[in-house]
Amino acid sequence: MKGLWAIGFAVSCGAAQAQCSDGIEKALRAFDAKTPTEGRVATAHCKPWPPAPDSVLAAVMAFRPTQHSAQAPDWQAPAVVALVDARTGKVLHGRRFIVSEDAATQVGDESLRVDTANYALAPGVRALGLRFHNEGRRPAAADGWWNDELMLLVPEGRALRPVFCQPLMAQEAVEGSLSHQRPGAIWKQARLTVSVGPQPTTGWRDLVITATEVLDGAPDATFDATPHRSRSTYRYEGGRYKLLTRPALFWSEYRCSVE
Repeated sequence: MKGLWAIGFAVSCGAAQAQCSDGIEKALRAFDAKTPTEGRVATAHCKPWPPAPDSVLAAVMAFRPTQHSAQAPDWQAPAVVALVDARTGKVLHGRRFIVSEDAATQVGDESLRVDTANYALAPGVRALGLRFHNEGRRPAAADGWWNDELMLLVPEGRALRPVFCQPLMAQEAVEGSLSHQRPGAIWKQARLTVSVGPQPTTGWRDLVITATEVLDGAPDATFDATPHRSRSTYRYEGGRYKLLTRPALFWSEYRCSVE
């Protein structure tokens, strides 16, 4: 059998390889020794970790069980996100989590991605971003819907600890439901971006959410489609980022699927 170096952890051209190799897969499957991760790979993404691009990979994989019961058609898709030593295959920091699949939540080929933007949250603390795009279909008469989740995780011992998670797309019905087929239906939708605030004298930086909200609706509905922008602040308290701005906007009520 080939060694890990040969099958997955070779360094090419002075930088860690970005593809998710067999060795990376083996390392992520073995991350939690008490709970072996089985099934085929449903989605995977790997990128060099900017603070150590020659030697560390950021990686995420989700696994789909090979069989499921007809009495329990929903899937429990185990997944692992990690920072991996690209030379040795050792998981430096990682987290195992579950994506619960059902009629409205589905893991597609590109649903999970690592985000290596510079989320410098505190002196010596840089978060790894994890993005989840739900491939499931929105219910036909839904009152609300969200997608494109961003989770920020910070290294803590061998773990990656979540400190923030927010869907970056949200919709909420104003009249009727979220359906172009419903006469008079109107809904508001928001697109969000996340930025890191200035460094305070002590402690962690705030996270600033810029939201662009606009009304949409069925062809016969009457509404003002002028976009409105707002900013909200999340502050690190008690080990987690919490919304500081009040009143809270509708999108802040939606919770992530990947926790």
